[in-house]
Amino acid sequence: MSQKITLVYIATSSEELYPAVFNLKAYALSRIKDRKIKIETKIIKPTKLKRINNHIYRDIPSRQINSISDSILKKNPVFVGLSTYVWNVDLIFKVIKKLKNKKPFLPIVIGGAEATYNARKILQKNKNIDIVALDEGEETFVDLIRHFLYKKIALTEIKGIAFKKNGRVIQTQMRKPLDLKQMPSPYLTNLIKINKGRETITVETSRGCPFKCAYCSYNMFSYAHLRFFPLSEVIKELIYIIKQKPKKINIVDDNFNIYDLRAKKILNSIIKCNKKILITLFIRADIWPIKKELARLLAKPYFYLTVGVQSLNKKTLFRAKRIHNINSLNQNIKLLRSLKANIILQFIIGLPGDTYKDIKDDINWAFSHQPNDIQIQTLRVNPGTLYEKEAKKYGITYRRKPPYTIFKTNTMSQSELKKSEKIAQLFQMLYRNNTYRKRLSYFCQKTNQPISVLLENLKELNQYNLFFLPKNMVIKIIDSQIRKIYEQPTSLRSGF
Repeated sequence: MSQKITLVYIATSSEELYPAVFNLKAYALSRIKDRKIKIETKIIKPTKLKRINNHIYRDIPSRQINSISDSILKKNPVFVGLSTYVWNVDLIFKVIKKLKNKKPFLPIVIGGAEATYNARKILQKNKNIDIVALDEGEETFVDLIRHFLYKKIALTEIKGIAFKKNGRVIQTQMRKPLDLKQMPSPYLTNLIKINKGRETITVETSRGCPFKCAYCSYNMFSYAHLRFFPLSEVIKELIYIIKQKPKKINIVDDNFNIYDLRAKKILNSIIKCNKKILITLFIRADIWPIKKELARLLAKPYFYLTVGVQSLNKKTLFRAKRIHNINSLNQNIKLLRSLKANIILQFIIGLPGDTYKDIKDDINWAFSHQPNDIQIQTLRVNPGTLYEKEAKKYGITYRRKPPYTIFKTNTMSQSELKKSEKIAQLFQMLYRNNTYRKRLSYFCQKTNQPISVLLENLKELNQYNLFFLPKNMVIKIIDSQIRKIYEQPTSLRSGF
């Protein structure tokens, strides 16, 4: 008789296919050759939308939670593992509560970023969770199978976990970073079925980050060590995925171009077999110059390059422990734009040191480069980060539950933060519409003023009524403001 384990992942995008639980399964199957063990993977895609602090994310109606728990328990698993991150952790807790109500003695294990950085708090507050797997979970998952199914290893002997015993939280020794040569691809082992033209596929070609940005939790524990999956396997995996014709591929390495030679080999392999599938890459463009040979490859029309700028304020970036060279950034963006590369610029509102004026300066600079998109998000004080540890030092107050968005800092009051969010949201909405974008460009040409001057005067508009107002009415409002500003004396225009 087979023994089953169920791994659950709750996606917060209807098209997202993230390989977290499939990685666990692939690794376990490569280590445990027992045909009686069946590892079930369950991907849940919530249907309900919920808004918190201007963030829209997915929720699970109670009826759906009930059917999810029933479908899990129907398999009669020996234990259930659930993968967490900032956008799904509350949903995970809802499913776990229902599972425990129906089967109180079913062992529940959670892993992932949210579980790792909040392990002690979670175990103290949530009686429904039995074990927290810390950091990378592949080897830990194998040991948990040996513990629950074979009784060959005690919990105290398993590295990289936390659990409660006699009311006290016990945390075992952390594991060493996994050798990625030992990690089978869940795609190449046919554990993941790709729906042609319908899904966004996530791929890792590396793990970890060598940088120590104060707002990021990705550079801790094993992920503080930058490691690469074998290049030959990465290329095989990407070619296989491209042949399945998904809707889109996200390569989620934080620093895809950290090594030119490796990046070029991957890009050349993609270019040989890809014609039209969109592929997003996260690149660093603010430290060192990007060589022309690499830039030409990155400029292929199906690559979309996400560049994290975050802020242009040198003092702010110094406080954030972020390495930054504005000359390299300007040079790289100009080079990529000259080659017609698709660029997405990212900024963060509310970094300690930044003011409302800095947000306007960021918008003005970004607009001057005319990227394909500009993404401006409010700072989240993620668990385990330097900003969480030094919140008082920087006057940071923030929401203590996901998504951990800030309320204020010692350089940006709550009202200034809201003002910054409002102008950023308005700008993004206008910028993403080609008709409105042309009007914004016309304003800068006509008045010789930065775009923030116009945005501050468009008080009639916000992110909501843009959806409902007819396009011609929005254009009239924009044009009236352009005329109003243009007709003022030059000495007064700069006062806006």
